[in-house]
Amino acid sequence: MPDMNIPVGFQVASKWSAIYFEIHGVYNYFKIFSLAAHVIINMEKNKMKLLKKHTEYSLYLIMMFFANNAFSSAYYNMHFINNSNTAKVTFKRIDQGCMYSSGPSPIELEPQKDISFDVEDSNNIFSGCHDETKFIHWSVEYSQGYNTNSCIIMMDHNNDDIDNVWRTYFLKYKECNLPIKLICDGSEQACKQNGLTGHHKQQLTVEIN
Repeated sequence: MPDMNIPVGFQVASKWSAIYFEIHGVYNYFKIFSLAAHVIINMEKNKMKLLKKHTEYSLYLIMMFFANNAFSSAYYNMHFINNSNTAKVTFKRIDQGCMYSSGPSPIELEPQKDISFDVEDSNNIFSGCHDETKFIHWSVEYSQGYNTNSCIIMMDHNNDDIDNVWRTYFLKYKECNLPIKLICDGSEQACKQNGLTGHHKQQLTVEIN
């Protein structure tokens, strides 16, 4: 019931004012809610952008690690020479470890013939080769007429020394009476004493007289 002590016009104006402020308050509430939601969404977007950048950078570092270490490899140029005028020489690969490629086998060299080829070692972490010894073993058969003698030679690349330096050894296995020279970058001594300090594309040569 209208209050008889308050003018009717004032009562009507008050009523509509209350309705206006109620509606306006709801509008402001939704406006504030929408603004807060917008701020939250933008914060989440920024977090996702930062997370994406962090993920990309982490993946980059991982890829660099694998490229430079976990999947790295080294090449060696092998040169097998048969200097004999009469003997036929046959090389057969009998063992290998942590190698991507180990060259052809068997290799048959007639007198005064030679062959060159590359081998590549593996440092693949998923193959159990990371920081592990890389090696190839060959049997060598030296045939003159009806007589055949044989022995084993081996290439060994490791970092077993206390200084943790990669070195390559090119050696005859146990006793080998064949007329064989093993040469590492032009030096016989480098093959067997302190080893040849690791570097890319080492030259490993076998000379048979």
